[in-house]
Amino acid sequence: MAGTTAYDQQNKGPTLLAVMWTLTGLATVMVLARLFIRTKIIHAVGLDDWLVGFSMILGVINVIMATIAVHHGFGRHSSTIGAAATEKANLIIDMGWIFGILSFAFPKLGVAALLHRILNPGLRMKCALWGLTGLVMAVAVVNILLFFTSCDPPRALWTTVAGSTCRSSNVIIGFATFNGVLSAFTDLSLAIYPSVILWKLQMSLRKKMALSAALGLGVVSACAAIIKTTHLNALANVTDATYASWSLVLWTNIEADLVVLASCIPTLQPLLEFLLGKRTYGTPRSYPTYEGPGGTASGTGASKRPTARRSEPGLSLPTRMDSQEEMIPDAKNRTVWEIHRTDQVVVEYEMGQRGGEAGASGE
Repeated sequence: MAGTTAYDQQNKGPTLLAVMWTLTGLATVMVLARLFIRTKIIHAVGLDDWLVGFSMILGVINVIMATIAVHHGFGRHSSTIGAAATEKANLIIDMGWIFGILSFAFPKLGVAALLHRILNPGLRMKCALWGLTGLVMAVAVVNILLFFTSCDPPRALWTTVAGSTCRSSNVIIGFATFNGVLSAFTDLSLAIYPSVILWKLQMSLRKKMALSAALGLGVVSACAAIIKTTHLNALANVTDATYASWSLVLWTNIEADLVVLASCIPTLQPLLEFLLGKRTYGTPRSYPTYEGPGGTASGTGASKRPTARRSEPGLSLPTRMDSQEEMIPDAKNRTVWEIHRTDQVVVEYEMGQRGGEAGASGE
């Protein structure tokens, strides 16, 4: 009797909601901060912002549906909550899979759009970025369709229907595993690619490591995707689905939130500068950044007035604009980060020379 009581008291619902709402809340704050930066500070909203914002909406809907399911007994054993509550909980969770699966597939498109914008890759790499993330999205849609067509009629997924037929759960688990592995591989690829590009550029090691870390946080979401695939066997447990699949719901949400977080962190630099007083609200700001000898930056802030001086031929100081795209040079203008020859002579130099000649002739 004591064992039965302990069994009946098992409830993973509170743990599930605590983790899901914490991570989703954090991801939502990051997305709002990102949209604030793009709309109010630098006034440049891109495709990646819209994709990540829509992904966050999908994630929030998924958490809301999980919350309703927990209210009906999800996270507890089916034999404990009864047949009616089990049917409601399974129905809501099954509907939630639509938003859960899309919530970890959609933000990958946003990451591809972000990398496309700030790295400006060549045609082949563009095709690879969009092709790989598009494939993940297509596989996710097929995964959803495969799940909801696995039984005839479809409502046999969440309730007992006399005369219903369902395909083997191994088919669903196998395809979901493929979806998870592809998702992890994509996250890993999107994390490694920026580091490969950055390592070829002429900038300090510290800056390379900082930017690689900011753009490579997808490694964490790849780990979450791998862990999620280890919980897919829960789909085979149809007699106690309300308890067996709680960890799968959890890790699906964790993966989605980590992808969103990884896509937002590289965009927060303008907000940090705004909070530190280095950037005014709604006012674009630019300042020169030159990578001098020894890897030290010789750029100065906009608050410092430029002083007229003789310009040395062959030295070019690029200007960094006020968005995160300029953390690294445009692929079409990567030479501006290098010292190169030029025949351009600034006006101050010529005026100084003429002034000297005039003084000499006057004497």
